[in-house]
Amino acid sequence: MAENTLYGNRNEPEFPFVRVGANVEWLQRDLSNRENAVGTDFDYFTSVLDTVLVWSRARTAAFLCTCHYHECRSLALLLNATLEEAGDCHHRLELVPFGRFHFFVTCRNSPRFNWKTCLTHIEIGRNIDYSAPGHYSSARDPSVPRATVYFFERTSYNLLSAEGAYYQSLEDIEEKRQWFNFNRAKEQLYNDTMAKLGLKYRFKCVFEFPNTSHKVHSVMIRSDPPTAELWDDNCAHLFAIAELGKPRSCLFFCNFQTRYDEYWELIRCIYSFGLKYFSLDKGKVTTHFGFDFSKRMHTVVK
Repeated sequence: MAENTLYGNRNEPEFPFVRVGANVEWLQRDLSNRENAVGTDFDYFTSVLDTVLVWSRARTAAFLCTCHYHECRSLALLLNATLEEAGDCHHRLELVPFGRFHFFVTCRNSPRFNWKTCLTHIEIGRNIDYSAPGHYSSARDPSVPRATVYFFERTSYNLLSAEGAYYQSLEDIEEKRQWFNFNRAKEQLYNDTMAKLGLKYRFKCVFEFPNTSHKVHSVMIRSDPPTAELWDDNCAHLFAIAELGKPRSCLFFCNFQTRYDEYWELIRCIYSFGLKYFSLDKGKVTTHFGFDFSKRMHTVVK
């Protein structure tokens, strides 16, 4: 659980994985149905996954959009009923409205969640297990270097969270080491939790720094494919590329499952194309070539 793994709090009761296991067979089917019904609303399914992670105490809380409130509430009722069947009410979920556009999902008895109705940005970040200053995206100043840690679900490639941090706050070697270790511990905790619940979902944390695009470029211009570890750590950076200094747009042409070693030359060609055109609106690219470029890339490299 997050209380023990991330914060060293050994006094919080453990989540009853063994007792819940007999009553949770329905959960994978339910999540698969919700995933297939997503359409283009990827945020909906990540909200559902977040709810499961909070319920199993892998997260202190999730901070979600109000448009997903009813779906998360319906799942929370089922998860709480499963806990009751297992004879455990300590870890019951609570949905907490926050302002007009957001709500929290948390454990009713969480010793860490801040229940104040008026929270600062840093307090919101602490509620959702952020650990570095600078996560509030609306306050970004392009002149201030930032680092970001992304959490992707490996198979669906859905983005669970993205925490920004002032790069200056990580220049101290010890501070940077602690930030790395904290997020890697979260990754391991999320994956262990999914395994204990018998769910197929797995997560990957990806770090991005001001010089990441240069390092990725040095790999992409090589004729030989990278190692499996290097691909796993960096392929997520390819979903948003353009010439350095230009606005970036997203095109999901590869992921953790891509057979990059077989199609390395093709991936390099798409990368080179992206350096020139990904800063353009995808509609303009489609109009120029006379076909839906995004769909064709999805068909060729998946």
